Amino acid sequence: MFAPGGVVRPAYRSFVDQMGRWDAETYVHRQDIADIETMNGGITFTVYSDDAGTERIFPFSLVPRIIAPSEWRRLEAGLQQRVTALNRFLTDIYSEQRCIRDGVVPAELVLDHPAYRSRMRGFTPPLGVYAHIAGIDLIRDSDGVFKVLEDNLRTPSGVSYVIENRRTMLNTVPDLFPAARVEPVDDYAEHLSEMAIAVRPDGVPADQVRTVILTPGAYNSAYFEHSFLARQMGVELVEGRDLVVDNNRVYLRATSGLERVDVIYRRVDDDFLDPLEFKPDSMLGVAGLVGAYVAGNVTIVNAIGTGVADDKTTYRFVPELIRYYLGEEPII
Repeated sequence: MFAPGGVVRPAYRSFVDQMGRWDAETYVHRQDIADIETMNGGITFTVYSDDAGTERIFPFSLVPRIIAPSEWRRLEAGLQQRVTALNRFLTDIYSEQRCIRDGVVPAELVLDHPAYRSRMRGFTPPLGVYAHIAGIDLIRDSDGVFKVLEDNLRTPSGVSYVIENRRTMLNTVPDLFPAARVEPVDDYAEHLSEMAIAVRPDGVPADQVRTVILTPGAYNSAYFEHSFLARQMGVELVEGRDLVVDNNRVYLRATSGLERVDVIYRRVDDDFLDPLEFKPDSMLGVAGLVGAYVAGNVTIVNAIGTGVADDKTTYRFVPELIRYYLGEEPII
């Protein structure tokens, strides 16, 4: 909110003017309303190391993170550039491996990486997209410049809190929004659904795509988000035991019988997805899922094997990957 020297950043001026009209009692009252709404909405996350109780209400602040339009345009372009390059990198390392031959990244960084899935070598997911969803962590330094802290391309989470926090802000402090002309975020699930349709397996009509969200279960730290997104998208939230593979096709066990599944938005890590391919003692995945995937009969979002691209050892090569694959200088 403040630049060096205590000066209010331009994007916050309207907000500070509005908030300056509140007295302490008004602020406390509105914060209490927000906390109650968050609690009643069951907006929680899990902390496994907390002996006092694993489930906590997500903290909420009345002071938002405001990004000016000019800043956002640069961030948006930079994030799109970064994710595009990382997808090109993933396509390359599972096919021609040009980046290794050309010395852009060391061979051992890729081939010896525990998240590199040799089973995926030669397989290309629909539309060539590996990281359909990316959670890029950003920080702003003391000069106000945004920088990438890390890339999350395996099973990124957190978007449900963004959507719910916006809803809470609208209900708690609606007077702050008219002058700010804030961009909406409540269409996220719609974009997810459109993406699932776009990457459906060949031969599946767009109006018949069956999408499910695969969760490890209610004790997972992000289970609130899994159930939230399933409701928002209007799709089934399933666990591994709800699915079965027959003849390299994935089916949902329904009361009416087996129903074909086309797209799986998985929130289960690679290691636990298929006991026939990865951890044999996994109870979270589906036996035969990888076989159905490489046969092209089901799409998995995000693709198997994306972990190589979001590792800390890969992070330092990303600027060069942008130059190599896109012929551009990194924007952020």
